[in-house]
Amino acid sequence: GGLRVADVMVRDPVTVDPRLTVGRFMDEVAPSGRYTTYPVVEGGRAVGLLAFRCLAAVPRAEWDSRSVGECMIPRERVPALRAAQSAVDALAALGDGDVHRGLVLDGDRLVGFVSITDLLRALEVGGDGRDRPARVA
Repeated sequence: GGLRVADVMVRDPVTVDPRLTVGRFMDEVAPSGRYTTYPVVEGGRAVGLLAFRCLAAVPRAEWDSRSVGECMIPRERVPALRAAQSAVDALAALGDGDVHRGLVLDGDRLVGFVSITDLLRALEVGGDGRDRPARVA
């Protein structure tokens, strides 16, 4: 029906600064273990997406000298979605590339985050996504 990105997205997702070192990320953010992907925000502007698998490729000896910004997927390669966009259109956008996650933006400002898994689940049950917690896959 009228399912929109706003109905499914994670609002106020955990974000990271691109200047944060990989070591500090691993010490301060990763222990929560809740997510596999993090929006990267600098000065209120979405600049990329940090996939945990990219961090895993950084040798331990380089954690204190490499930054999140060096490891992130740049904003130009991450699908940009709008909160009012239909879930079906967002699903098509996320399915086109290899990232399978999208930054929900208002201009350059991050307002949410959504994964292809979140969209598929919501569309599968035909609900509005509000009856269960949003999850980042």
